[in-house]
Amino acid sequence: VAFRRRLHNENACWQGKPAQAPFASPFGRPWEVGTRMASTRYQFARRIAVGGMAEILLARQQGIAGFEKLVVVKRILEHLREDAEFVQMFLDEARLAASLRHPNVVELYDVHRDANQFYIIMEYLSGEDLRYILHRLRDRDFQVPVEISCRIAADAAAGLHYAHEATDLDGNPLGLIH
Repeated sequence: VAFRRRLHNENACWQGKPAQAPFASPFGRPWEVGTRMASTRYQFARRIAVGGMAEILLARQQGIAGFEKLVVVKRILEHLREDAEFVQMFLDEARLAASLRHPNVVELYDVHRDANQFYIIMEYLSGEDLRYILHRLRDRDFQVPVEISCRIAADAAAGLHYAHEATDLDGNPLGLIH
């Protein structure tokens, strides 16, 4: 049983397409190019997830000479954008996360401000999320083999352990708790 669908060259779906044209999703479903952050090189494609405080978007980063890359953008929900305390927590999260480098922790690339909105730009990992895989397996009366379940748990624990033990450039504990 294949537990992760391989995606075929996400970046190829945008090659040769005009900026405003529809383009193919990495998941094979067409979607329209969304809005662009004013005066930036990030173009929103679709929402990946939304929580109580922020939403996660798939975006296309564009640069000079045809450079394009898929990234994830985290942005504060509209009703919290004017809350100075929340904005400060969001920026503190970005500052701390930027120092983390581990194979099981998504890398933070940039923090951006656009008018009254703040964005965290992060690494995009292609593939299906665990919730999707588990639902698909359950729908087909399959169970994840114990070996794979243990590997998933061990990798997640390794990333969390790294974050909990992380230090700043001077060796002081960051004190991260997730």
